[in-house]
Amino acid sequence: MSDYQWKSSESVLKPPAPKLLLSDVQLIIFWALTNAIGLALGFFLGIGLGSGVPNEMIIAGAIISGIVIGWIEMLLLMLQRVQVKWWWIVNTTVAMFTWGAAYPLYQAVGVWSGLIMGLLLGLFQYINLRNRLERASLWVLLNLGGWGAALALFPWLLTFFDVMLVWAVCGLIGGGITGWTMSRLVHHPQWAVDEAPLRDDYQS
Repeated sequence: MSDYQWKSSESVLKPPAPKLLLSDVQLIIFWALTNAIGLALGFFLGIGLGSGVPNEMIIAGAIISGIVIGWIEMLLLMLQRVQVKWWWIVNTTVAMFTWGAAYPLYQAVGVWSGLIMGLLLGLFQYINLRNRLERASLWVLLNLGGWGAALALFPWLLTFFDVMLVWAVCGLIGGGITGWTMSRLVHHPQWAVDEAPLRDDYQS
């Protein structure tokens, strides 16, 4: 008689995470500045391209902002060893275009438009992150909250500052919140690790 005991509890060691080229503080600062500059520049150019029509200005500004923000964020993520590549620009631009096209639903920039922007950015960018970072689903939630909070201040800030400066401030706030989130997520890359093979110990 012989008994076989199958053991599947082998410990699998993950390879060491690659060294990140930016510190957490640097990533947060650059991420916040990227969103501040991207939104301000995008809507500054969008005013001219939109010919004074609100719907067209929002859509044009959103597309330009999406391209600028997506491009710089892609470079920042590549420095942090997150290989999102050009799809990050595409998905960010599509998300921003969709937000601009939805302008008739929210009619003005405020908390609701912020929630819609955060949801769209979070979902479209999650497509790039889901197979590269652990807990990538947190990106959707923090984008929702971050941009909702940032654009909730838009009407109030508009009573004190020029609209372009308001876009920059809101971008700084939303980018700061999402930048902090990303600085946490990049420390937990997702690895493709083969399962440990089953091993049998023979006992007679």
